[in-house]
Amino acid sequence: MDGEFWLGLRNIHELMAGKTHTLRLKMKSGGSSYSKLYSTFGVGAGPDYKLSTGRNGEANGLWVNDGSAFSTKDHGPKKNCPSTRGGGWWFSGSNCGYTNLNGQARQANYLGMYWYPIRNSHYLTETEMAFRAA
Repeated sequence: MDGEFWLGLRNIHELMAGKTHTLRLKMKSGGSSYSKLYSTFGVGAGPDYKLSTGRNGEANGLWVNDGSAFSTKDHGPKKNCPSTRGGGWWFSGSNCGYTNLNGQARQANYLGMYWYPIRNSHYLTETEMAFRAA
């Protein structure tokens, strides 16, 4: 599959139907591939579509964003972040957080897709998020 696909937060929330899910992330950067598995993943009801990842004590990746509302340039608590970070996301903290897999592809700055734990993460060239019932 090539191209960009976004299922939509409302559809993701409805597909989850209140069940526990896992999330698998795949990312590519500089010829290397990375993956991350979250044993807990959820998207709350709109209009905030809050992220749930079950922190697990890790202080990077999506766990930092646990409990964050999804923000776009015209909605959410972090309306400034999508403009400076290239797209809507579950931004957290005073500096918009450490991850954004909805940034613009092949951008070499914070407008691009980035994932803090990965070196050269401001240069992610591919990302994939897949969830399934646990």
